[in-house]
Amino acid sequence: MFLSHITLLVSDIPRSKAFYEGLGLELIVDAAHYCRFRANLDGQGSQTLSISHSPGPIGASCHVGFEFASPEALDFYADLLQSRGFALAEHPQDRSWLWRDVILHDPDGHEILLLYAGDNKLNPPWRVGRSQD
Repeated sequence: MFLSHITLLVSDIPRSKAFYEGLGLELIVDAAHYCRFRANLDGQGSQTLSISHSPGPIGASCHVGFEFASPEALDFYADLLQSRGFALAEHPQDRSWLWRDVILHDPDGHEILLLYAGDNKLNPPWRVGRSQD
């Protein structure tokens, strides 16, 4: 089993579509009420991110992470997004959980995390079942 997709509820499809295309995702389905993007910035894999129009109120209820192959690639991409006018809520920083990340928000307030985790994503020192010598 693997993660197939994530669908975010949004209030304005054109606005959110522009945000995710600007973020670098590849648009693969484009309808008035729904869009689907390839969720891999490197064009590999089959995971997708979808946006679906919701007629009701939208709350910032989701956190979506995109991982980079190196901390340098993450920092470069953060600089690129800033040069394109994206507002970063938090600039690249090293975290106590051994990831380096950047935080921004989509137009509906969903948190977008750009990160480099390396081996610590699946094998942190505190992993369940790992010996804590």
